[in-house]
Amino acid sequence: MAEDVRAHRRLTTGLLGTPHLLRALSRFGYLEAAYELLNRQEFPSWLYPVTRGATTVRERWDAIRPDGTLADPQRNSMNHYGLGAVGEWMYRTMAGINPDAAYPGYRHSIIEPQPGGGFTRVKGSLETPYGRIRSEWAIAHGQFDLRVEIPPNTYATIRLPHSNTIDVGSGVHRFHYPWRSVQ
Repeated sequence: MAEDVRAHRRLTTGLLGTPHLLRALSRFGYLEAAYELLNRQEFPSWLYPVTRGATTVRERWDAIRPDGTLADPQRNSMNHYGLGAVGEWMYRTMAGINPDAAYPGYRHSIIEPQPGGGFTRVKGSLETPYGRIRSEWAIAHGQFDLRVEIPPNTYATIRLPHSNTIDVGSGVHRFHYPWRSVQ
């Protein structure tokens, strides 16, 4: 997959493969390839429709023509999971908010942000049965800052990029340390 992304510099997956592509690339050590796909603005890509005024992820890459008009609106979902699954990757990878399958409902969560792609700041939150989980990070002036909010009566494992793994209880937790970009 990574070789295909490098060769074509765009997505070449179909409806069934697209929801899994970024996660698979990230999982197997090709995080920057995943970010490259996310940041791409040329057709076909997630940001191409955004450059044409889209505010939701359409069913087809070509749902909005270059002039901004809709292509066949009767046959084009305006908020489609297949291409919209990129949102899950953004929560799980960019913000790093992940469930622990052993503890359903986010009783225990794993917070593991994976910075990349030129992003210097990410915020994400998720409403769970226990309350809101929040992860926000920033890279500035050679420092990495992470702020995590864990709901009452839950706990989390925080996996800091290029650093330690820490178990925490509910509450707000902050981590601040020198940042070194490792690609």
